[in-house]
Amino acid sequence: MNNIKQRLDRIEIPKELHERSKLGVKRAKLEQPKRKLKSPLVAAVMVTVLGCGFLLSPTGQAMFEGLFQISKFEKSANNEEISFGYHFDNLDIYEENDYDSLNEIEDTFNVNIPFPEQLLIEETNKETIENRVSTDENGDLSSYRYNLSTPKRSYSVLATSIVDAKAKFSAETTDGTGIEKDIMINGVSSKLLGIKEIDGYTIYIENENWKLIISCFDRASNLKGVSDVKEEEVIKIAESIKW
Repeated sequence: MNNIKQRLDRIEIPKELHERSKLGVKRAKLEQPKRKLKSPLVAAVMVTVLGCGFLLSPTGQAMFEGLFQISKFEKSANNEEISFGYHFDNLDIYEENDYDSLNEIEDTFNVNIPFPEQLLIEETNKETIENRVSTDENGDLSSYRYNLSTPKRSYSVLATSIVDAKAKFSAETTDGTGIEKDIMINGVSSKLLGIKEIDGYTIYIENENWKLIISCFDRASNLKGVSDVKEEEVIKIAESIKW
């Protein structure tokens, strides 16, 4: 047994396989970012069950079917806080890299990525900013993630043009309900999602072969029972997308 153990210890793991294994662990951690409840006293004054602003066509209904999975929060050793998260399924992610700007990414991959220009205005108050690209095994762009933090807000954009990619939203809330509204963004059927316990909203939109998840969350202190981030704020961001 000792000889076998010594032989196993001498086996070298190829560097590429080792790096891919580490990336797999990192991907599992990053695939579904979650917003945690800042304080049980901070609650949004809004409708908590489903809202409907516009009727969707059969195509739109199929596009959004099974989009938002909500469950009732149950505290445990591995689950201590209410949360809201999202990700894309069916993405082939081989490597992730950070870039200095969206323009650099577009030049590198010869692609035009739709982006909300309103966020360029918000960048004037930036504290941190991130432009990250996930690529597949062939080095092609799989997804683009943009994160921006200002003193008052946390913004993000997650975009992909992968045909098989499916957006998934999930939440655990005190009463098992969430906010899910059918809205129109410049004539395109979209979804506005969120939960009452976390101050902020997310919009999901598909257009011109691209799928985007746009979010805006509060970072500053709120008055008890008052929602600082309004629906109109995140809708305005989505309406500024340059396709």
